Amino acid sequence: MEEFECKEHGQKFQDAKALEQHNSSKHSKPPKFGDNLKKIQIPKSVFAGVFLIAVAAILIYYFSAKPVSAQSTSIDGIQCNSLEGSAMHIHPHLTISSNGNNATVPADIGILSTCLYWLHTHDASGTIHIESPTVKNYTLGQFIDIWNATARYASSFDPSSLSNAASLTVYVNGNVYNGNYRNITLLDKEQIKMVMN
Repeated sequence: MEEFECKEHGQKFQDAKALEQHNSSKHSKPPKFGDNLKKIQIPKSVFAGVFLIAVAAILIYYFSAKPVSAQSTSIDGIQCNSLEGSAMHIHPHLTISSNGNNATVPADIGILSTCLYWLHTHDASGTIHIESPTVKNYTLGQFIDIWNATARYASSFDPSSLSNAASLTVYVNGNVYNGNYRNITLLDKEQIKMVMN
């Protein structure tokens, strides 16, 4: 006859069923906290989604239209923001002629690595972009001041030479402008031509 023995106590039993009952009553361990709880598994896609939302929130905060830093101070009351303003969006055009040669109005006037001024250029076509958060009059003088302050490119023309020109004639939409060119109000599709001799 086969005997069944408890390994912890050495007690012997006649059959396997009796040993099993003994083990369950004498040697059963109390359940640990959480043994009966189901493990909750969160899919990786949920973590990825939360991460992307957090990144998007940070980017929206960082690039919201507000003054960027002390390095991007205002010029003539015009701020340098991380985004263009949307209340006013017009495009006057500026042509400059110096001693019979057309001078280039360069790209990226008013555009810095961290921000852009409400008056700026994107290319060398002479188109001035005015993208402001408020509707108001801006002047040619303000644009030229931004040009002087943000000149970080090789340009064949120095805008500060306009104020020192021996002879300067300014045309607005083909008509001679009598007065200080700095006071010309920039209007949409306006054609401004400055001729230096």
